[in-house]
Amino acid sequence: MSKKKNEEKKTVESLNRAALLMLAVGFVAFVLSSGRWNIALMAWIWPFAFLYFSRQTKSKKHFMLLMLAIVAGQIIKWLNILNAGYVLDAVMCAAWSLCWVAVFVADRLLYDKFNGFVSTLLFPAAIVSMEFLRTFTLFGSYGAAAYTQTGFLPLMQITSIIGTFGLSFLIMWFGSVLVHAAGRGAGWKKTLAIYATIMIAVFTYGGVRMISAPVDYSETVRVASIVSPFYRLFSDGEYETIPYEESEEYLVSEAERAAAGGAEIAAWNEEAFAIKDSEEEEFLKTAKALSAKHDMDMVLAYETADTDDSEEGLSVNKLVIITPDGSATEYIKTKLVPVIEDAYYVRGTGQIPTVITDETVISAIICFDDSYVSYVHGFGAETDEAFDDTEILFVPSWDWSSVDKAHTDATEFRAIENGISLVKPTYDGISTAVDHQGHVINKFDTDDTGYDTVQFADVPTDSADTFYSRFGTIIDIIFGIFGIVMVIAGIVQARRKK
Repeated sequence: MSKKKNEEKKTVESLNRAALLMLAVGFVAFVLSSGRWNIALMAWIWPFAFLYFSRQTKSKKHFMLLMLAIVAGQIIKWLNILNAGYVLDAVMCAAWSLCWVAVFVADRLLYDKFNGFVSTLLFPAAIVSMEFLRTFTLFGSYGAAAYTQTGFLPLMQITSIIGTFGLSFLIMWFGSVLVHAAGRGAGWKKTLAIYATIMIAVFTYGGVRMISAPVDYSETVRVASIVSPFYRLFSDGEYETIPYEESEEYLVSEAERAAAGGAEIAAWNEEAFAIKDSEEEEFLKTAKALSAKHDMDMVLAYETADTDDSEEGLSVNKLVIITPDGSATEYIKTKLVPVIEDAYYVRGTGQIPTVITDETVISAIICFDDSYVSYVHGFGAETDEAFDDTEILFVPSWDWSSVDKAHTDATEFRAIENGISLVKPTYDGISTAVDHQGHVINKFDTDDTGYDTVQFADVPTDSADTFYSRFGTIIDIIFGIFGIVMVIAGIVQARRKK
């Protein structure tokens, strides 16, 4: 073998080793970004590592390793996401991972059909289109890249302009730009400069927004987040609920504790009580009396069982906003969790309630509803016109260990996007209260506090009129179709070249 061929062979082997190392790094970073662990830095690493491997390996056999890494990584970080058994969850996670697989297949086939700067847009655009389209499926926005940056407030502020999908695009674009620069692609210096300039502007905006227009805490509402006792005992495959009398006793005692702590609003977790539909009228009568007695608004979340077959045997997961004057505004959960809810519960109409109280303006949705980004600000929801004036959004929730951190992290973005404070009382998970810039006012985990817990937070009524709250639907659609447009353009280019 000639010296030249030996050198070429060594170069190929070196590239393969480097590519395999990148695959390993990408796999670890992929597992640690979102899901159970959600380490912010990892979300910036895995796209670069996976793209580098994908573009360095030309054989289909090697590309299959990337596909396996994506599927395995998705299962590891999200296993038990539905809390419906490991086998079913693994199948669902594997199916879910096909979204990412499709993006990498599109990138592998089409990225070289574009030149220079434009070529770096295909991958992030395809990822964001996938995230947007997934919100029309059973999964909502779980796993969105933006959610990995929870707590990084200067960066999170950009969602007040471009929303969650916009931030996801910036994160994914980083990896694409870096791979382009590493390969010394056409105009790579200019591309790198453009991206760096945009990110400097993003961080500058975040810092200036927080410093120049800090949240006003001079006017606050004292909110009691109430986590119910463990009222269900799982025995022999059947749920057993506590008697109505005991539920009413808890309602009274928890309301009394909230009032004793100075609460102006008391909010319970999702399905804090389970009662029969025939008991609901008496239950609400007791709640209204407590609201009037303590001059305290209530966001009361509970479940009713269908005993008269008026709901065709389905239970109703709802909340009622009660004010001291006796008014009661109802909301039924609209976005049901696949497998464990959609076959057993009535689906709501999407009428998000808004109530003007003596202290503030409040709206409320339930748990999985908040995973549908556009739904919260009205895209697909029949929101009241008063929703634009909402100052505090309540999200009663019920989580479990495999999703509690990811769900709470995602929920906090709804506050910044819409310029409102947010309160999320959560059963079997992490409760939080944040202001409209994402500052945490109070956060607690039932693993630490236990159940039958009342926690207080002084929540500001200060809200902000954000660009996203006004034009979020349009912004989401633009990002949603960007990747589709890029893929179509790539296909057209490929045919032209042929």
